[in-house]
Order: sequence, then structure tokens, then C-alpha cells
Amino acid sequence: MDYIQEKNLRNQHIKVVDRFTRKQTDTPLQWHNYHELLLITEGERVRIRFSDRTIELNAGDFLLIPPGILHELYCGPGGHARLYYAHFYASELPLEQSAASFAVLQQFSAIQDWQRIACPPELAETLRQTMEFCARETLEKPPAHHMVCQAMIMRVLTLTEQYRRELAQSKPPLSSDLILLEKVILYTESHRDQPMTLTEVAKAVGYSPSHISKRFRLLTGHTFKEHTDYLKMQQALEYLLNGKSIAEVSEALGYASSQSFSRAFRRVMKKSPAQMMKYCKIQL
Repeated sequence: MDYIQEKNLRNQHIKVVDRFTRKQTDTPLQWHNYHELLLITEGERVRIRFSDRTIELNAGDFLLIPPGILHELYCGPGGHARLYYAHFYASELPLEQSAASFAVLQQFSAIQDWQRIACPPELAETLRQTMEFCARETLEKPPAHHMVCQAMIMRVLTLTEQYRRELAQSKPPLSSDLILLEKVILYTESHRDQPMTLTEVAKAVGYSPSHISKRFRLLTGHTFKEHTDYLKMQQALEYLLNGKSIAEVSEALGYASSQSFSRAFRRVMKKSPAQMMKYCKIQL
């Protein structure tokens, strides 16, 4: 890939990438401790791979990937893309707008393709112009350019959140299956730092265990256990990177021993806890 414009601004990275053509690799998925904002302006066969799914991206697609999500952006055979992306910490957004900033970041639904929004042409063009202006500011470095870029990121987040709300209001009521799925995912996401069983989750969300098990697999293509195991390993990785020992993590997540935890971690993440920690620290 060729970088048209690139600037490292404190902990921010604003880039314009032309003719992105990187193919899928066998390397581990990437993990960041910052938010990643991504806007596809042109492209064919562009994909982003997460631990449990791969999403096809098109021109006009906007993504907001929160910290700690493992992912890889690549192109299929003959594919290419032109895109803008920004890396930022929520705490670095303008202080006078911090409450609004965090509210916007929290509003993006975690069950909609990892915060993907398919923007209509008019909105996509507005976002493109905003990101292009931001990239130019970081390249030319006029006075107070860092404040301008922070404001531009906030503008992008606000515009996409407004559109997401309008889209949600225009949609018909959710089917009973999607209501079930939303309840289960929201509950498991918010309790991933605790031992969870299907029976406990079923009681909490008001459905029978067998009904959740069948409908969850039908709707997502994954079993309930695969889903909760992945959430557990995300939480485990966060604990490990924050200094907890494997024994402490094993106990916190309800495993009988460190050995059983390590086996489960390798099965889900395809690497041992030590290997994954080493890789993630290289990425930071």
C-alpha cells in the first residue's frame, strides 16, 4: 500500500491510503488499544476479518472498531481499495466535548457488524471531505492543527451516529428472534468478566436454555458456547495485558486450573496466552 499522507500526532494517526491491495495473511489478527475509524471511498472485494466472522466492505462503508478487537483488513483476489482511517483515544477528544464524545462512542451497537454503517452517497462524500481535510491538516501542521483534527474526528462520529439513529427509527420493529439475539449478546458482553452458563443467561433474559441454544446457532452460525468462549478469551487477554497472572485469570473466569484455561485459550485464540501477549505488546 502507498501512503499519500501520513502524520503521527501524539497518539493519533490520520492516514489516506491509495490502492490498498494487501492479501489475507497467516499472521495473527491485529489488536489495538485505541479506537480505529475506517472509511472506504473506493474498492472491490475489500474484506475485514474478525475472530468469528468476515465482512465484505463496499465504497461508502464506515466502521468504528473499539479497542481490544482482533481484526485484519485485506482484499480478495483482484481486489483493491482507497480508504481513510484514523486511530485515536477517546480521552484525547476535545475536553469541552468529552461527555458527548463518549456518548457517541457508546451508542454504536456492538451487534451490527462491529459498528459498520453503509453510508448513503451524500453522507459518504461529507465524511470523505472531512477526513481529507483532517489528513491535510496533519501534513501541513498549521497552528493548532491537533485541535482541528480532534474536532474533525468528533464531527465524523457525530454525523455517523445521527445517521445510525435515523436508520434505526425507520426500520420496522425487530422480530422476536432478533430481540432474543440482542438480549443475549448485550447480557453476555456486559458479564464477560464473570463465569457464565447457558442456564444463567437464559434465566436473566427470560428464555429457556434450549430455545436460546437453537435460535442463537440458527441466527449467528455459532453455538452459544463458541460465543461465550470468545468473550471469555477477550476478557482474559485484557486481564493478562493489565498484569494479572495466568492463575489469577483462570480463577476469575471460573476455570478449574491454569492448564485448563491455557488449553481453552489456545483452542479459541489459536495461540498460547504467552504468544498472544507477546504479539499484542508488539502492536501497542
